[in-house]
Amino acid sequence: MVTGRPTADPKGEDIRVRLNLEMKQFLFQKSKKEKKSISQIIRELIGDDMRKQ
Repeated sequence: MVTGRPTADPKGEDIRVRLNLEMKQFLFQKSKKEKKSISQIIRELIGDDMRKQ
């Protein structure tokens, strides 16, 4: 059974990262300010770094 909305770019891979409190607070503040999920913020940060290469 498929759930959620259809997408051309499915995100099926998971990763777990341990952060210190300062990093966690940064992500939560940025998420709230930009009205985006923490997952989206992290994907954008990784994507930006990938484009620099």
